[in-house]
Amino acid sequence: MGYFAVRNGAFARKDKKILHNINIELHEGEVLSILGCNGAGKTTLMKCMMGLLQWSSGESLLVGKNLKSCKNIWESISYVAQSRGVVFDIKVVDMVMLGCNPFVKLRPKDEHLKLVYKALCNLGLEHLAQRKIASLSGGELQMVVFARALVKKPKILFLDEVESHLDFANQKIILECVKGLSQGGCVIVFNTHFPAHALYLSHKALLLNKLEHMSMRTSNAIYGDCEKVLTAENLSKLYKVDLEIQSKAREREYVLRI
Repeated sequence: MGYFAVRNGAFARKDKKILHNINIELHEGEVLSILGCNGAGKTTLMKCMMGLLQWSSGESLLVGKNLKSCKNIWESISYVAQSRGVVFDIKVVDMVMLGCNPFVKLRPKDEHLKLVYKALCNLGLEHLAQRKIASLSGGELQMVVFARALVKKPKILFLDEVESHLDFANQKIILECVKGLSQGGCVIVFNTHFPAHALYLSHKALLLNKLEHMSMRTSNAIYGDCEKVLTAENLSKLYKVDLEIQSKAREREYVLRI
């Protein structure tokens, strides 16, 4: 039994079935990449996995127990959603401090502030600490939200297209940070549109097809070891474009065939 798992997960919104027969098992330190076309249900799957949406049938398991029966799960789970812009305007340091909320009873302590600055420094963001959120670029805000997710040292980290709006330098920072977290035992689930990123980081991969294109007798996901799932053949069928692989294993790149 893995540290985190999904058993026979299915989800429907009104009369529209979105997910069917999803099965996942992740051990400590494993990274799962989820890839699929826009509208396939990647964000919905992620929200079902962590309990923000309720499975229509099936369940998520944490150390063998139904996630709904586990207490204080947000002490060990962090989530970075897709960037939606600024909701309220506060200082960066206060934004990152929100990641400590599961542990703060009355007010933050010095130890919490130290964790905040450590997270900012690890991402090269300490110079933004006193800036207001509304003054940040989209990429800067994405990095700050990522820092907020790291501050409580999660055991499971969900990342929904965290590379969006980031330049190459910050993408590299994110990828190396995720790899380091994985090596430290953190379970990581991330949605991405970059097969090369998935191959670089992941132990396992899940390709999600729109359910309308699939037989209801099977899952609308292809799941398994990363290098067996992220093949040119599978990705070409998923995205309906011709892809080919260049270079060698775990350094290979996926390129469009024109």
